[in-house]
Amino acid sequence: MNTIFGNRIVVAAALLLLGFASTAQNEVDALRYSQTGVAGSARSLGMGGAFGAVGADNAAFWNNPAGIAMNKRTMFEISLGIQNRTTEANHFGNTKDNSEGRTVVQSVGVVSVKESARNPRLRWSYGFGLANFSNYNQNISIEGNTQNNTLLNVFAAQANGIDYEQISDAYPFGAGMAWEAYLIDPLDTTQFTYIPAENQGRINQRKNINRSGRHNETTFALGLAVDEKLMLGLTLGLQSVFFRESSTYVERFNDSGYLLNYTFTEDINASGNGINMRLGAIYRIGEKLRVGATWQSPTNLVISDAFSTSMLSNFVDGSTYDRLSPELISNYNVRVPARYMASAAFILGKAGLISADYETTNFGRIKMGTTGLSNDYDFSVENKTIETIYRRVHRVRTGVEMRIADSFRVRGGVIYDSSPFVNGAAINDSRLTFTSGFGFRRDAFLFDIAGTYSGQNRESYWLYDPSFIEETEVTNSLLNIVISAGLRF
Repeated sequence: MNTIFGNRIVVAAALLLLGFASTAQNEVDALRYSQTGVAGSARSLGMGGAFGAVGADNAAFWNNPAGIAMNKRTMFEISLGIQNRTTEANHFGNTKDNSEGRTVVQSVGVVSVKESARNPRLRWSYGFGLANFSNYNQNISIEGNTQNNTLLNVFAAQANGIDYEQISDAYPFGAGMAWEAYLIDPLDTTQFTYIPAENQGRINQRKNINRSGRHNETTFALGLAVDEKLMLGLTLGLQSVFFRESSTYVERFNDSGYLLNYTFTEDINASGNGINMRLGAIYRIGEKLRVGATWQSPTNLVISDAFSTSMLSNFVDGSTYDRLSPELISNYNVRVPARYMASAAFILGKAGLISADYETTNFGRIKMGTTGLSNDYDFSVENKTIETIYRRVHRVRTGVEMRIADSFRVRGGVIYDSSPFVNGAAINDSRLTFTSGFGFRRDAFLFDIAGTYSGQNRESYWLYDPSFIEETEVTNSLLNIVISAGLRF
């Protein structure tokens, strides 16, 4: 067995034995809130988001704040996105497709420009921006048939060694409900060991997962242009995350004369806030070349979530048992590591420009911790898992813009994102996103449209503890159409 994947299973099993009641949060949540998409306008997205050394665009708020100092006039711009995510899940050779579409506010930006009254070499810029980094909207349908393999094995393992009267207190979100719904039975009354009520024959497994939410940032920016050669920028970012996942898991026992089926549901509602800052610089090396650099501070997100489960069992004799867990309210921190970016842009005179950005951060240094508001759980197991299975990631953005007439531009770009997983920890491919667009600009008015497409990105998903079941391969594709309109005056 691959060593890293083996560690993944060991850690997952450890989490299982700790129980749902200890923590409903893990390394999956930490990665979700640490990954962000590329924010900006239709112009910047049409060029693959490679705007770190270009500036004078909403993208400057979230990649290189020095870019707002490139504005010479007051600017207002708004962008709307139409997104469609398609998900394909392969479970034991059976494939299910699903899709989810939404319209979102991609970004809004306002920049005011003021010449220095004391020094004509200086120009100040002040700005406010709002961006949608990520949308969590997704529907996943998983279904397949297996032999002698059931989630009830997991619940029986949870309950082993625990007195009958204490199972519900020890595992109120899992084994406790399975016990009360007669889905696990005692095997040895002196050792308190348990077995599933049924785990033989053909078993149909089906899970529907509905996710929604977003990751936004409200940004305040300050920029300074010195002699039209050196641009400096500073932003303060206030991040907010909202996430909801509702899942329904059903097992049907086709060969059983005792248990027909059962349903296990899980609901998570999470929200949180965080703060960060960015420092950026752009320097003109002659008329044709610009270079830029950005540092983004670590972001400390404080998350609060509510977790609950329910269980319904149906037996051949017509009896049914319905159980509902208590609601677990938890508060915890996710500390996202610092990000670093280097940029360059080559100006082709009035014909257009070519640009590239390189960005990196180390997801192996994500840290989870308690806020002290709800419990004193130290997240040491989760943090060890993060160090083991996550690694430094790299993002490369490249783009080109060409003028085809006095007021029209066409654009294209590519975004490369490396996988956050150490090799063998999970199926999670590096991702390529292709972008294109065109725009119209005249005097004070601008209008742009862009399309981005990222397809066939594979991820690993386990219906339950990897020690008991093989992974499900989930493939995602995302199409995003962005429309921007703006004024400069």
